[in-house]
Amino acid sequence: MAARAGRPSGASCVRELTYVTAALPQPLPNGRRFHHRSGRLVRRFCLAAECGGDSGPRGVPDDAQDWALRHTGRTGHDLFRREYTDHARVTRHE
Repeated sequence: MAARAGRPSGASCVRELTYVTAALPQPLPNGRRFHHRSGRLVRRFCLAAECGGDSGPRGVPDDAQDWALRHTGRTGHDLFRREYTDHARVTRHE
């Protein structure tokens, strides 16, 4: 292996960095922010053929669950996809 200019052959430059992640509050579709401690959005989608039912993004998991229960009561549909979304910012910690 050929040496690079300015660096002796076989030498390497390693710098150890520590990174941390922090959950960010999720913006709701209307632009407002919610302040739920989990920092994530929860959503339920009805999987019945041609239904298309969707709880919409909710900041509190119980709200999405309540929507699914009401939807089942109205329609009889009983299969849902659960989706959890969150964002995290990674920053260098020195």
